[in-house]
Amino acid sequence: MVDKSSLHPHLSRSYLSPKVKRRGHHWWSALLILPVIAALDVPFYAHRNPQLDAIPFFIWYQFVLVAFGSIVTGLVNYFQHRDDQVEEV
Repeated sequence: MVDKSSLHPHLSRSYLSPKVKRRGHHWWSALLILPVIAALDVPFYAHRNPQLDAIPFFIWYQFVLVAFGSIVTGLVNYFQHRDDQVEEV
């Protein structure tokens, strides 16, 4: 039998084990829908005012939306990995 870890040294033993962990859905995964909803609500940001240094609202809102989406994704990732570490103990 071939040792799987020698074929894929970057994979951990827990990943290569035949047992598959079933993870439940967590409430914070629902937070990922917030940036999507904010982006799809076009009538909310489809205007020029308020301007930020002569940049219309519909432009700088999208930049803020990218930052907001990154923060939400990072928080969900943090909570997911935090719970994974608790389950392994």
